[in-house]
Amino acid sequence: MARQSPFIKTISSIPFLLFLFWQVKPVDEDSLKAWQTLLKKYPPPKDAKELVFVDSIPKDSDQEESFFWGAKTIAADENDNIYVADSKAHQILKFDRVGKFIKRFGRQGRAPGEIENIWKIVFYQGTLIANDVGNMRFQYYDREGNFIKGFKVFKTYLDFDVDSEGLIYAVPIRSTKSERLVEVIDSEGKLIHELGNPLDFQRDWQQLNHAIISLDEEDNILLAFVHFPIVRKYDRQGRLIYERKYPIGFQKKQMEMNYQFEKISRNSRALVGYIVMNDAIKAAKGVWIMNSYPRLEIKKFDYEGNLQDIFWKNRTQDYHASAFLLKIGDKSGEFFVLQTSPENKIEKYKFNH
Repeated sequence: MARQSPFIKTISSIPFLLFLFWQVKPVDEDSLKAWQTLLKKYPPPKDAKELVFVDSIPKDSDQEESFFWGAKTIAADENDNIYVADSKAHQILKFDRVGKFIKRFGRQGRAPGEIENIWKIVFYQGTLIANDVGNMRFQYYDREGNFIKGFKVFKTYLDFDVDSEGLIYAVPIRSTKSERLVEVIDSEGKLIHELGNPLDFQRDWQQLNHAIISLDEEDNILLAFVHFPIVRKYDRQGRLIYERKYPIGFQKKQMEMNYQFEKISRNSRALVGYIVMNDAIKAAKGVWIMNSYPRLEIKKFDYEGNLQDIFWKNRTQDYHASAFLLKIGDKSGEFFVLQTSPENKIEKYKFNH
């Protein structure tokens, strides 16, 4: 899908309920040693490119009202302004292109335009669209935070993106095994159609089919499964173009562990915690997929599913990131990564490609 802003799309990652299943444990000596062992055992490929840290938003010296503490999704408008949805403050913060704080808007409540728990924000033609799962509705705001309209939904949607015609492609929490992975909704909340067959699991089929979504410049749908290194591409009619698996490095081990966990759950009906492998996906001059354990890593694939680049940065044992913005030039680019642990802030990185 075409975007006006040089910030080419943003995708939030796993909403808060999925954080319960990511693999990083509270920092202690044993877990720290285990993490350090993983870094040594699974180094980045030799041709992978280390990210260069540039700056953070907000800075430690910035005014207090610019700080956020429950943010897990970001977006950018056509003027490169950055918007951060803070689900704990029940507000949206606005920064300019260099990270200077402009304003915050919104307040907690159930009335139209008020906010309970925003999981994802997306810009479409100058309009900010928010998925407020606390109020079970999609809400539309202008760039200044003025409420435009909203519509009620009757499902919880984990992720969404918007096509060039304003249709919403949303990933629901499925209530039956037969439900599709993606629902297409118009700007009034009417269900248009569904697409995407789920992965076949006898048990934990709901959780193991959690997915994240992004649309490319031609409105093709890119879908990445949260707990498996699997990406699918569909056309607008819902026809599957391809399914690719990319078990690389530690993610191969994580994939094997999740299949083993599913087998344990199926045979013993024990409650297990699955490993989150994919935190965010983005379709912009290729397909970009981010994961943040044991290191921050962003993989770039072409639109045929072939791996082109891996970008990485070692962070800390308790590090987690949930979303990123991408700005691409001819030879270089910038990532704006939303860190959710141990701090809640945006990290700016440079890269060459």
